[in-house]
Order: sequence, then C-alpha cells, then structure tokens
Amino acid sequence: MRKFISWRDAAVITGILAVAFLVFNVQFFTGKTAEYAEVWVEGQLALSIPLGQSIALYTPVPGVTVAAGHSTRFLSSDCRDPFCVRTGALLSPGNVAVCLPHRVMLRVTGAQPGGLDAVTG
Repeated sequence: MRKFISWRDAAVITGILAVAFLVFNVQFFTGKTAEYAEVWVEGQLALSIPLGQSIALYTPVPGVTVAAGHSTRFLSSDCRDPFCVRTGALLSPGNVAVCLPHRVMLRVTGAQPGGLDAVTG
C-alpha cells in the first residue's frame, strides 16, 4: 500500500506555507499606518479624506457611496454587479478598490496623500 504523502511532499508544502506566512507578516506588520483615503474619479483626485475619525459619508459620483472611518470602503453602488462593494474594508496603505462602471477608484495612502507608498534602491 502506497503512502498518501511522502516526506518530500511534506517538505515542499511546509516551505510554501513558511514563505506565505513571511509574506503575510511583512505586509501587515511593517508599522505603516493608513492615514488618508483618496477618491479618484475618471483619473482625477476628487477627495482626500483623513482616516481615524468618526465615520463620514462622501458621494463623489451619483450612485456611489464611500465610507471613511478607521478604514474605508464602498458602501453602495447602483451598478449591475457591485464588485466594489464586495471588496470590503481597505485597511493598509496601498489597498485599492475600483468601481469600473462609474470610473471611481478608492485608494488608501500613508502619511502624505498622493505621495509615494515606498521607495526602493
């Protein structure tokens, strides 16, 4: 009778899980805090909302509702398939949600709105 999994298979699976765990920790525990939510409409910055305050509602485009508090998200959209609403809360700098029918992009940034999130080199 053959074994279901060999020791080599277990080593490969363990290695993949270890790499995934490290990537997860680097992304979520780097100390970067989300400070602004940017609302882009048709490629132009429409709003820059400071996060960390009580929840405020903004409607930059008719049919789209955006919420900002300690995180930001699309609350509602009147398009046929509201994938942007199903994206959920955006918590970390660099997170993005897009409503394609209305051409609205919601982006979380760090300390400077519209600035760079990271620099390498």
